[in-house]
Amino acid sequence: MKIAVDAMGGDYAPKEIVEGVALARDAYPEIEFLLFGLTDQIQKYLKDDTRIEIKQADEVIEMGDEPLRPSGPKSSPAWYWLRLPLKKGRQMLSFQLVTRVPY
Repeated sequence: MKIAVDAMGGDYAPKEIVEGVALARDAYPEIEFLLFGLTDQIQKYLKDDTRIEIKQADEVIEMGDEPLRPSGPKSSPAWYWLRLPLKKGRQMLSFQLVTRVPY
């Protein structure tokens, strides 16, 4: 099984997301992971890429951006790429962590 994850979504991303995926990878050796997001930022926190693939997303939707209707330069955020494997008929579980914590 392969699980696709938006590495740029959620509080303290991508650090917390990448670390969580690494923990899950270690706990479930039969699962592979596909991280979507900004490759250079993801790689800063990924110490071991065994069974973890990174797919570059050209843009990240920021806190003030409209998350469901990207337009203009925000045309291919990480969540957009999460939907593509499912459209192509691949069997893959994908999810995005969405948290909004007021500071």
